[in-house]
Amino acid sequence: MARFSLDTLSPRFQHDCNSCIYIATITQVVGGKTRVYDCYTCASFETIIARFGDDGPDYKSGLAFTMFPDSGNILRLAVETGVFLGIFPMEKLPY
Repeated sequence: MARFSLDTLSPRFQHDCNSCIYIATITQVVGGKTRVYDCYTCASFETIIARFGDDGPDYKSGLAFTMFPDSGNILRLAVETGVFLGIFPMEKLPY
Protein backbone atom coordinates (compact mmCIF):
# COMPACT_ATOMS: atom_id res chain seq x y z
CA MET A 1 0.00 0.00 0.00
CA ALA A 2 1.22 3.49 -0.82
CA ARG A 3 1.60 6.28 1.72
CA PHE A 4 1.90 9.94 0.84
CA SER A 5 2.23 13.46 2.21
CA LEU A 6 1.38 16.83 0.67
CA ASP A 7 3.14 20.18 0.58
CA THR A 8 1.31 23.04 -1.13
CA LEU A 9 3.82 25.82 -0.47
CA SER A 10 6.13 25.65 -3.47
CA PRO A 11 7.43 23.21 -6.09
CA ARG A 12 10.81 21.53 -5.68
CA PHE A 13 11.68 21.10 -9.36
CA GLN A 14 11.98 23.49 -12.30
CA HIS A 15 8.98 23.48 -14.62
CA ASP A 16 9.25 25.39 -17.89
CA CYS A 17 5.58 25.94 -18.75
CA ASN A 18 4.11 29.24 -17.63
CA SER A 19 0.58 28.03 -18.43
CA CYS A 20 0.64 25.27 -15.81
CA ILE A 21 -1.02 25.65 -12.42
CA TYR A 22 0.84 24.18 -9.45
CA ILE A 23 -1.29 21.81 -7.35
CA ALA A 24 1.04 20.39 -4.70
CA THR A 25 4.24 18.50 -4.07
CA ILE A 26 3.42 14.91 -3.21
CA THR A 27 5.93 12.69 -1.43
CA GLN A 28 4.92 9.09 -2.01
CA VAL A 29 6.26 5.89 -0.47
CA VAL A 30 5.52 2.75 -2.51
CA GLY A 31 7.20 -0.57 -1.81
CA GLY A 32 9.73 1.10 0.50
CA LYS A 33 10.81 3.61 -2.17
CA THR A 34 10.28 7.33 -1.61
CA ARG A 35 9.43 9.47 -4.63
CA VAL A 36 8.75 13.20 -4.76
CA TYR A 37 6.51 14.76 -7.43
CA ASP A 38 5.52 18.35 -8.17
CA CYS A 39 1.99 18.13 -9.55
CA TYR A 40 0.47 20.54 -12.05
CA THR A 41 -2.46 20.92 -14.37
CA CYS A 42 -2.42 22.97 -17.53
CA ALA A 43 -4.58 26.10 -17.55
CA SER A 44 -7.13 24.43 -19.85
CA PHE A 45 -7.34 21.42 -17.45
CA GLU A 46 -6.69 19.05 -20.38
CA THR A 47 -3.94 17.11 -18.60
CA ILE A 48 -2.26 16.41 -15.28
CA ILE A 49 1.51 16.44 -14.78
CA ALA A 50 3.70 14.85 -12.09
CA ARG A 51 7.28 16.17 -12.33
CA PHE A 52 10.01 14.19 -10.54
CA GLY A 53 13.14 16.11 -11.58
CA ASP A 54 14.53 19.28 -13.15
CA ASP A 55 15.37 17.75 -16.54
CA GLY A 56 12.76 18.38 -19.26
CA PRO A 57 11.61 14.75 -19.67
CA ASP A 58 11.45 14.09 -15.89
CA TYR A 59 7.67 13.87 -15.68
CA LYS A 60 4.61 11.69 -16.13
CA SER A 61 1.40 13.08 -17.60
CA GLY A 62 -2.00 12.24 -18.96
CA LEU A 63 -5.56 12.37 -17.68
CA ALA A 64 -6.28 8.98 -19.28
CA PHE A 65 -3.89 7.37 -16.78
CA THR A 66 -5.94 8.72 -13.85
CA MET A 67 -8.69 6.21 -14.61
CA PHE A 68 -6.76 3.40 -12.90
CA PRO A 69 -7.52 3.40 -9.15
CA ASP A 70 -4.19 1.82 -8.13
CA SER A 71 -3.09 3.29 -4.79
CA GLY A 72 0.36 3.99 -6.28
CA ASN A 73 -1.00 5.94 -9.27
CA ILE A 74 0.61 9.36 -8.83
CA LEU A 75 -1.42 10.95 -11.64
CA ARG A 76 -4.70 9.90 -10.05
CA LEU A 77 -3.49 11.13 -6.67
CA ALA A 78 -2.46 14.44 -8.26
CA VAL A 79 -5.80 15.02 -9.96
CA GLU A 80 -7.79 14.04 -6.86
CA THR A 81 -5.63 16.41 -4.79
CA GLY A 82 -6.36 19.15 -7.33
CA VAL A 83 -10.11 18.49 -7.04
CA PHE A 84 -9.92 18.45 -3.23
CA LEU A 85 -8.02 21.76 -3.15
CA GLY A 86 -10.46 23.36 -5.60
CA ILE A 87 -7.84 23.75 -8.34
CA PHE A 88 -8.98 21.07 -10.80
CA PRO A 89 -12.67 21.12 -11.88
CA MET A 90 -14.48 17.86 -11.16
CA GLU A 91 -16.35 18.00 -14.47
CA LYS A 92 -13.02 17.57 -16.33
CA LEU A 93 -12.33 14.17 -14.71
CA PRO A 94 -12.37 11.30 -17.23
CA TYR A 95 -14.08 8.96 -14.76
